[in-house]
Amino acid sequence: MRKEEIAKLQFGAKSALFVHDPDSAQKAYSQSSMSSCAETGPEQKSSNLTFKANFATPSKVLIYADKGVDGGALKQLMRSLKQELDPGAYVLQRVDAQMLISEPWEESAALLIIPGGRDIFYHASLDGAGTGKVRRYVENGGKYLGICAGAYFACQAIEFEKGGSLEVCAERSLRFFPGVARGPAYGPNKYSYEDARGVEAAAVTWEEGSCPIYFNGGCLFDGHELHPHVHTISRYSDLAGLPAAMLDIPVGRGRAILSGVHIEYAPRYLNPNDPYLKRLIPIFEEAEPKRRQVFRSLLARLGLNQFAQNSMAGF
Repeated sequence: MRKEEIAKLQFGAKSALFVHDPDSAQKAYSQSSMSSCAETGPEQKSSNLTFKANFATPSKVLIYADKGVDGGALKQLMRSLKQELDPGAYVLQRVDAQMLISEPWEESAALLIIPGGRDIFYHASLDGAGTGKVRRYVENGGKYLGICAGAYFACQAIEFEKGGSLEVCAERSLRFFPGVARGPAYGPNKYSYEDARGVEAAAVTWEEGSCPIYFNGGCLFDGHELHPHVHTISRYSDLAGLPAAMLDIPVGRGRAILSGVHIEYAPRYLNPNDPYLKRLIPIFEEAEPKRRQVFRSLLARLGLNQFAQNSMAGF
């Protein structure tokens, strides 16, 4: 085994192990079967991760992987991207806050993804120099995908578990959506950092029908109807008033898509013995072809339209 630098990130009761090998791509191994999508929790141990920066190759898909990112969500996202995208057209690369702030990543980035986790840590690491740089990247033609906590993070303000012990109510600086991300969308006092009790098979609209997609603490977007440039591309069809579940937002010459649900979650990687998940896994399995279509459609909206050959074979 070659010399490695190992840094372990702690996420409450969950963890992800990042291995940095100077001669190979990074790997992430999750010890979690569920995602923590919400905003805050017990103070996490900081990490001093180093990444091998190489931004010379065009068409890179950058995935934020730093303090606050949930290991399970990161693992699901990487697997789904590898499954759907043509590896000859796109390079997947994890980035941390320091790289986003100090490295010249913008020219070679086809897309920046902020995955699920805890937005409060994203804000602590990126607010100011980081969010300013990300916003300029999108305004100049870049693309942003925010999933769950990454969607909260990209709104003007968040209200999470308002009035409860997990409350986070604050403004944010990225502000792709000039409104409020409220959550959890399925109501307060259901979400837990310790287990999957807050997971729902969220029925979200897509095209002429709907699709049940993994949800755990995510938001709905309040005030979207007040902004004509904000396009609602999916709604929670099983919630009163059909609130927005996904937004497509033009930002300057670029675009941001925000999703309150985990469009990247494949049921095959969920724990069938988890007491909170086992009743939902059959629902997710039946809907898997449609979920993958939704995920591909979002990537295509963001300009990523070169997909892996035969990846949808049999669906």
